[in-house]
Amino acid sequence: MFISDKKYLTRNVAAAVFLLVFALIYEHFSHGVISGYMLGAWLIPLAGSIPYLGSERLHRRHAAENGEQRRAAASGLWQLGIFTLSQGFIMKGVIEIYGTTNRWTVVYVPAAALFFILAAGMAVMKRKES
Repeated sequence: MFISDKKYLTRNVAAAVFLLVFALIYEHFSHGVISGYMLGAWLIPLAGSIPYLGSERLHRRHAAENGEQRRAAASGLWQLGIFTLSQGFIMKGVIEIYGTTNRWTVVYVPAAALFFILAAGMAVMKRKES
């Protein structure tokens, strides 16, 4: 396992632990109201690490072909997708616990999907020859 993979995994595990603790504390003070979105938000950083680490191993062999900057940009977009989806789950959970609805919470999933698609496309694309 490369050092960058360890850092990536450490960041995502730390984010998952933070989200789990946040959800447990928030729901403790919510007078018995729970939200599946809030409880599931901590799984997103962990689940998002699996495809990233798998694709990183494949693309490290072709680092010269894909370019280091392109790989870093794809990694950043993937992390942004994970963050967006986690944020969306937390917001949906907070609004659900509060007992109301909000039409803007539906924006998070398509935005995260767009970031994931852009990251995957950038990781797969080959650098054009100059």
